[in-house]
Amino acid sequence: MTSARTTSTRSRAASGRLASLVVTLLLVCYAAYAAAFIYRTSFHLGGERYFCLFDDAMISMRYARNLAEGHGLVWNPGGERVQGFTSPLWTLYMSLWHLLPIPERLMSLPIQITSGLCVLLLLLSLRRLALRISSGSQVAGISVVALTAFYLPLNNWALQGMEVGLLALLLAAAVSTSNLISPDERARFTGVPYLLLGAACLVRLDAAPWLAAYTAFALLADREHRRRHLAWGMGTLAFSTGAQIAFSLAYYADPLPNTYYLKMTGYPVGLRVLRGWIYFLRFLRHAPWWMLALGALPAFRRRSRGKSLLLTLFLVQCAYSVYVGGDAWEWWGGANRYIATAMPLLFALLAVGLAEVVSWADRGLRDAGGVLAVSVRPAAVALLVALVVAGNRFGPTSAAEWTFAAPPMYREQNAENVAIARIIRSATTDRALVAVGWAGATPYFVHRRCHDLLGRCDRHIARQTARIPTTRRALLRFVPGHAKWDFDYSVLHLRPDLVLYDVSRGRREDELLARYAPIELPWRRIYARRGSREVNMRVLYSAARDPRSVLRPEAPPS
Repeated sequence: MTSARTTSTRSRAASGRLASLVVTLLLVCYAAYAAAFIYRTSFHLGGERYFCLFDDAMISMRYARNLAEGHGLVWNPGGERVQGFTSPLWTLYMSLWHLLPIPERLMSLPIQITSGLCVLLLLLSLRRLALRISSGSQVAGISVVALTAFYLPLNNWALQGMEVGLLALLLAAAVSTSNLISPDERARFTGVPYLLLGAACLVRLDAAPWLAAYTAFALLADREHRRRHLAWGMGTLAFSTGAQIAFSLAYYADPLPNTYYLKMTGYPVGLRVLRGWIYFLRFLRHAPWWMLALGALPAFRRRSRGKSLLLTLFLVQCAYSVYVGGDAWEWWGGANRYIATAMPLLFALLAVGLAEVVSWADRGLRDAGGVLAVSVRPAAVALLVALVVAGNRFGPTSAAEWTFAAPPMYREQNAENVAIARIIRSATTDRALVAVGWAGATPYFVHRRCHDLLGRCDRHIARQTARIPTTRRALLRFVPGHAKWDFDYSVLHLRPDLVLYDVSRGRREDELLARYAPIELPWRRIYARRGSREVNMRVLYSAARDPRSVLRPEAPPS
């Protein structure tokens, strides 16, 4: 008996060492993949290499630079205080890097590296979580690392500088440290999950549903510590949300970010939810049904509090995505920015389901001996590879982007926006006002006063009534956050020196074009105000003929 027990202990130890080696190899592979992905987001311009985040993240970068330079948390130095960012802690973190003497063409790189490190820590948290839920199954621990590490939507949003990687880490870490996961830890209470979820709320206010859902689940599932869960949950929620609202009221004279008014007001709630539901169904349609079934299996077979908690938080985030109408880039497919933060929880359930299938097959074939007994693990590896591949086949370009056969999402647009910014900066004085549609990369690199035509950084436009679609096709083409504009106000009233957007959507196109001269740059048409003393038309026309005449290696900004 003692000998058999010793043999079993040694076998488990050897299995644990092998699993740790496999996980280490996966982490190394992910680090190499993330480095290659980040490099592929960069581009050459004027003989120099530029790194640039996703355009929304570049809005936060402009706020961060202005804060570091002493102008405050504003989009335009000396301009109106409008909260055009939605991730306070992430923006503050960005500002720290702007205190260092890093060239602005490379400033995005440390943010992308940070996101990559967040995903690496996320993978470690998920392995711990999967081991706890599956009672130590190494198959579950390995599977969740593989599924999450190479999931394109998570990597796309995180490695292009959004706060998605950090939020996913905080959510997974909160669940993995919870006393609600393992039955043998019910007597132990910990407030760590509340602190982590509170931090997530400070990163982005709409992480508050996680904290509320976790608190509600704990109140139902852990009656022994109900009072402590209620105190921690309500206290953390009140502090993390109240602190932001108080700061926004004091600094911006608004309780919520400007993007809340832009996306959530001036548009019928029913239509917004309907759009969110349509695109959520599309997300489900592109996910293999057998993959979703395997992920749901652990929650309904041998139900436990830990599995139910994972499924609850994932569904809450999906419901939130539906409620806000989905994301602006649903055409890309896969998990949007909201759902991507909770996908690792579904992958943890999927990994546990895979481990249970492998365990069942192993027990069933153990007595058969021969080839059948040996074939379980290779079959499990093949199934895991199939799951990883299937999870990244959700759109016309996903497979190509995942395998680096196509550039990452919006890399070419980033290059165009930076090139236009370089040209505009060469062709204008520092008193020029530039109206933009892309409010991130171009304003960050142009170093000029800007006006956001779509209202993310403009209070007046954010409170307009949205253009409401009247047909189903128009509803599917509706883009949250891109449905409000007022060109009479933006162009005729503010009189910007340059307009970097198609003004044909205005009601008075002829009057607009009478005041502005169209200039065909290689990437898109821009408009220069006739007679403006802040614009050097000769430089613009020269750039239209040959952009290389303007895009020389630039000197440090004055």
